[in-house]
Amino acid sequence: MGNEKPFQKKINLLTKESNSMKNRYFVVLLFYITGFPKTGFCQTDYSQMTVEVDAAMTKFVSEKKISGAVTLAIHNGKIIHLSSTGMSDIEEGKEMNSDSLFRIASLSKNFTAAAFMTLQDAGKVSIYDKVEKYIPQFKGLQLKSDDGKGDIDIRILHLMSHTSGIKLLKASTMPSLKEAAASVRKVPLGFRPGSQWKYSRGLDAVARIIEVASGMPFTAYMAKTITTPLGLKDTGFSLDNEQVKRLVTSYTKGKNKTLVVAKELESWKKKTVLPSGGLLSTASDVGTFYAML
Repeated sequence: MGNEKPFQKKINLLTKESNSMKNRYFVVLLFYITGFPKTGFCQTDYSQMTVEVDAAMTKFVSEKKISGAVTLAIHNGKIIHLSSTGMSDIEEGKEMNSDSLFRIASLSKNFTAAAFMTLQDAGKVSIYDKVEKYIPQFKGLQLKSDDGKGDIDIRILHLMSHTSGIKLLKASTMPSLKEAAASVRKVPLGFRPGSQWKYSRGLDAVARIIEVASGMPFTAYMAKTITTPLGLKDTGFSLDNEQVKRLVTSYTKGKNKTLVVAKELESWKKKTVLPSGGLLSTASDVGTFYAML
């Protein structure tokens, strides 16, 4: 492994059960928790931690802040806590399980960025490259308010750090990532790249760069470099029939402290590739991915 680049080496080390995870701690909460367990992590018996985490999640469910949750903690590369609480579908009375599938929303950006970094390891791209090298429509972009500082210089690092100022159309409304990335010309930049921070769908453009640089569809490259090497069998932009049965229904807050189905989160049914927010996954898969990082 001596000639491997840093990011690819991390993937290989994890798949070979390396000891490099020593003294690292990872917690995946597919919903939220207000803090670490009182018992902390400096111990070998984690049963009390599970009691405390389960109690916190049960409280959230009873207060109707969430329908249910799956919680996971990894220590030294091993799962020390994995638990499920509440319901995966309230209307159908389906209980949450540890292998329930979630729409992981913006965590998708992390997977897209990781896939890009394997290309950088291979010497095919750099975060310092101009975006126009891969997406011609990024050349000659204009600012919403001209600052008098000349031409726009937008780099891949701006896309990855939410400092680009771009506003792309939703990939779900476009026929391909190519068209989604090209939509950058439809709206002037909100600010000069690198001068401000604003959350964006810049990773959709990064996914298109991956396609151009690798010569592969984004989903195929993601599978080749991230999900397959790490054994993430439940992570992707679409589901098979068995996985559909494990998909958690997403809810949002309704009136009088109720939970109502968030119907807008159904892009997976169209098998739409949304690099900035469309992945589906399980707690175990997400935990494995973050342990690699």
